[in-house]
Amino acid sequence: AVARDITQRKAAEDALHESRRFIQRIADATPTILFLFDIIDSKVVYVNNELKTILGYTPEGLHRMGPAVIQTVLHPDDFSNFASIISPLEMAKDGDITESELRLRRADGEWCWAYLRATVFTRSADGRPKQILGSALDITPRKRQEEAIRQSEDKYRRLFEESKDVVFISTLEGKLLDVNPAGVELFGYSSKEDLISRNIGTDFFMMPADREPYKREILRYGFVKDYEITMKR
Repeated sequence: AVARDITQRKAAEDALHESRRFIQRIADATPTILFLFDIIDSKVVYVNNELKTILGYTPEGLHRMGPAVIQTVLHPDDFSNFASIISPLEMAKDGDITESELRLRRADGEWCWAYLRATVFTRSADGRPKQILGSALDITPRKRQEEAIRQSEDKYRRLFEESKDVVFISTLEGKLLDVNPAGVELFGYSSKEDLISRNIGTDFFMMPADREPYKREILRYGFVKDYEITMKR
């Protein structure tokens, strides 16, 4: 019989196991999807359990998709543009981080906007990026808010443009910042660009001194209402 002391080897194995368990606990506690993706073989190597929370897939289910995972999970518009998402990584140096926003299909078929950060993890023998390490943060609420703001801006822009009353925006000093078509027509200018080069106080008030009480009303109450002034074209 031969006996060998393997205490050091077992200690090293235990330390490695504990280190992996520690890293896995960090990954599972992170509120973002962490993944390792092989761009050459087009397959998911690793993904943490936050995948289930955000997208509804299990890591095992994603692995079973194999090379079809990108086409299955990415929005068709982002899939057709996938080369431009990967391209910065093809030119990236080790340690460089690329950023992008794209849409991912949830397990229930709904779409989720994700903010993606990725870096080259391993390279092939010829130096090409092989595996990328990345994170995906759910930014769907932010994108919905941005869309709501855009729609609101469009709505009020239409009201501004289509109003038959003169609507304008100016600084307290009288510099015109914007004016609607009704204002251009009323003041007899050929274009908005010509009009907003003017100053309300000096160019449109028949009596420039009348603008001071007008300004005081705005500064005191934040608005003026039923305020009559004489203006010139």
